[in-house]
Amino acid sequence: MRSRRTLWKALIVLTGEIDTAEKRAAVTRRVIDELLADHESRPGPPSATA
Repeated sequence: MRSRRTLWKALIVLTGEIDTAEKRAAVTRRVIDELLADHESRPGPPSATA
């Protein structure tokens, strides 16, 4: 749950920085990339068809 809130916050911050603060936007993009990579590396829920 925490990573979802962090991801939403990072996306909101990025929208404010994208046209005005190029260096800060790059940092925010890295945070988003790290969150997505962490999410992809986690095992998913057990399959309902198993």
